[in-house]
Amino acid sequence: MGAARLSKPDADLVREALWGARESMGELVRRHWDTAVFLAARVLGSADLALDAAQEAAIAAMTDLAQLRSPERFGSVVQARALST
Repeated sequence: MGAARLSKPDADLVREALWGARESMGELVRRHWDTAVFLAARVLGSADLALDAAQEAAIAAMTDLAQLRSPERFGSVVQARALST
């Protein structure tokens, strides 16, 4: 089996993170980091600004994790925030 089959779905990681599992929160951010940076760089035209936007998006998503209505959409939330930063 490949690593992708062994990894947990975002929804499970979100639930674990809400219970205080830092490893799960870290995995969520790692899983969606590259896409958030890529999308922000396309919009902002700067790698440095894209990194800042992705960082702000990740922090906001972590801070508002309890308000996330659809835990399986964590990645979409981070990416949308990176684009709107």
